[in-house]
Amino acid sequence: IGEGAVGIVAANSAPAPCHFSIDYIEAATAEKFQIGMAFESKEIIEALVDDFANEHGFVVSNRQLCNKKCSRAATYKSKQIAAGEYAIGVKSTSLVTDCPCEVKWSSGKKTEITRVNGIHNHACDVASEVKFH
Repeated sequence: IGEGAVGIVAANSAPAPCHFSIDYIEAATAEKFQIGMAFESKEIIEALVDDFANEHGFVVSNRQLCNKKCSRAATYKSKQIAAGEYAIGVKSTSLVTDCPCEVKWSSGKKTEITRVNGIHNHACDVASEVKFH
């Protein structure tokens, strides 16, 4: 490599996938969690979903007994001062985006995945900014 040459990539090599890319996460979710996959317990599914989220830069929380959703799945509602009155001039921010990403499973005679949605509607590289539930 000559002087001043930086980051030359071979013509036939593809760039490594970004584990925080929402397109990559969607595809990886579909590959890892498939409807009908059976497990011995819900704790196994929960651990797999938690590990997957941590590896891909987002946080999940239990919204229901047999469900893990992205922690940004809620919708933001501005706070009211009194009935019908909203705070004027008070700026507030929220990281929630009504994100549809979730893994849902049945819990009965067998524990199996019943719904998977790997789509995020926000960047997934800011897990440290998201509050754990």
